[in-house]
Amino acid sequence: MPISPYLRRLRDKVGGDLLLVPSVTAILYDADGRILLARHAEGDVWVAPGGAVEPHESATDAVVREVLEETALAVRPVAIIGVYGGPEFLVTYGNGDRVSYLMTVFECVVTGGEMRPDGQETLELRYLSEADLEGRRLAAWAPVVLKDAFRRVRGGPLHGSLNHVSITVSDLPEAMRFFGPLLRFRGYTVGEIFHDERSHHDLTVNINAANGTAFNVWQAEPALAGHPFEVYEPGLHHVAFNVERHDQVDALHDLVRQLGAEILAGPDEFPFGPGGYYAVYFRGPDRLKFEVVHMPRAERRARAGGLLTP
Repeated sequence: MPISPYLRRLRDKVGGDLLLVPSVTAILYDADGRILLARHAEGDVWVAPGGAVEPHESATDAVVREVLEETALAVRPVAIIGVYGGPEFLVTYGNGDRVSYLMTVFECVVTGGEMRPDGQETLELRYLSEADLEGRRLAAWAPVVLKDAFRRVRGGPLHGSLNHVSITVSDLPEAMRFFGPLLRFRGYTVGEIFHDERSHHDLTVNINAANGTAFNVWQAEPALAGHPFEVYEPGLHHVAFNVERHDQVDALHDLVRQLGAEILAGPDEFPFGPGGYYAVYFRGPDRLKFEVVHMPRAERRARAGGLLTP
């Protein structure tokens, strides 16, 4: 939809005069760390999917709606990359309308749909690397946002580093009143609470973009919240460790079985994280849950950056 009824009513009153408009943009990564960009009909420029926030609409709802309209993909926001404004975000449209965008940029993950341009706003959709941007005409604001977005995927975790920690609490909204400020102080982007259809539990995913680690907080089963430790009770949910190669997951699986671990799932492919990953889940001493993870995208980034050798 090129212009919303709300903005059309404003334009009927003020004409093409400058408007300050809140907007959202989605950053979607593929397994190689490339970012989905759209070639827009307006100006024939490449931008990340997004658009204006409607009255009474949350920013997260707006970014989900805009991506669906422009790409036919269903997405879920997982983190805020930044909030942007300034001269680069001043747009003059072909009809003379002037807009200064205050833009919230979300990292999102695809949850469904089949990618296709809408044929009105978006004429072409492609996942592009930084090198692919050479020679392409970008909107004035796009280099500012894409610089930060590509920075998030440079580098990669090394063998044995911490991937994420998940804990379970008896009252998730109340707990996030404590963890939210603490995590923000520690450099994490605090995610919104959402419902995980696989486990039928609520959680929030909180990501430290500087090192790629996540601290996830889950809602406990109400009937278990006051009982001694189990996975979905207050306390540690599980700890996940990175490895550098796919075959190391299999090797770790064999080792922990020899040590008497209870294998819970895998080794197998799981549709989690950017691009999915290969993992094994198991219980160790005291029934604590652990995971060993190989993330193909992270390995490729690390090798490209010279952090890993064959």
